[in-house]
Amino acid sequence: MNIKVVSWNVRSLQKASNQANILNYLSQFLSSSSIILLQEHHLKTAALEELTSKTTFLIYSTPHLLTLISPSLYSQLQQPPTSLSSLHDRLLTTYLNLNDGTSLEVGNLYAPVKQELREPFFSNFRFAHRPCHLSLLAGDFNDCPNIKVDRKNQSNPITHWSKLEGNFPVQMIDTIRHRHPSRTLFTRPQLDKKGGTVRSWSRIDHILLSTRHKSTLRDAHIRFDAPGSDHRPVVAVITLEQAVSTARLPSTNSLIHRISPLLFRNKAFADEFRHYYETSITPQTAHLPSNIGWEVKKKLIVDFAQRSAR
Repeated sequence: MNIKVVSWNVRSLQKASNQANILNYLSQFLSSSSIILLQEHHLKTAALEELTSKTTFLIYSTPHLLTLISPSLYSQLQQPPTSLSSLHDRLLTTYLNLNDGTSLEVGNLYAPVKQELREPFFSNFRFAHRPCHLSLLAGDFNDCPNIKVDRKNQSNPITHWSKLEGNFPVQMIDTIRHRHPSRTLFTRPQLDKKGGTVRSWSRIDHILLSTRHKSTLRDAHIRFDAPGSDHRPVVAVITLEQAVSTARLPSTNSLIHRISPLLFRNKAFADEFRHYYETSITPQTAHLPSNIGWEVKKKLIVDFAQRSAR
């Protein structure tokens, strides 16, 4: 199953015409399994309730953020998602457990614009990571990993990315740079005061993915067709079969016959196994050629299962 993750600073949904245009634009994601992460919506409680009545997305919110779950994705969940707001409502983390056993944690982030506020914000950044979850962190970071390539025509640009990165609970990749390592790409054109000419560019909107799940990334790109905002949406597509396949035992392996099949129906064992695979087996075999690595993995998997069965 493919899941489409869209992050976009909409720069306010208060104006009726702008809200209508943005909702119409987002409707293209309703029929697919999608997670939409919006920043700077500027809606009060009553307006949020009205917005909820206008769309079939499942909506979670803070004063800065909206996280939207498409009906298609919601129908594939074991139970309703849970969400957690932190960092003065500038981080909204949503946890999803799918029917196929995949667990996702999706952080929606809106970092302070002013660098004197952004530095302590990144220094105090905490992402409530749960073991065995595929991790996504996306939003308007108001910062970038590399000012030499992610900013253009800006005087004295400053980055505090290293402070943020140092507080990630797991290693993460920049999905855009992972897919387009050498392309010049920006998400925010800065217009002059007259509003006619772009005077500077920056790539401050990002989707990050846990490094151990980078094989799930199928696509990442920046959209240029979005209305109503001076930010451009960032899109990443992940294939979840790749995430959960590593938690399944190779049914054709003759070694499996040594283990009772009842063991694999035990949820506690399944959870423990997934954690063991991600934290022990993967690091031990990541450097090996694929054919050798698979044989080593099979042995480690069976050894673990036999120990658990005793």
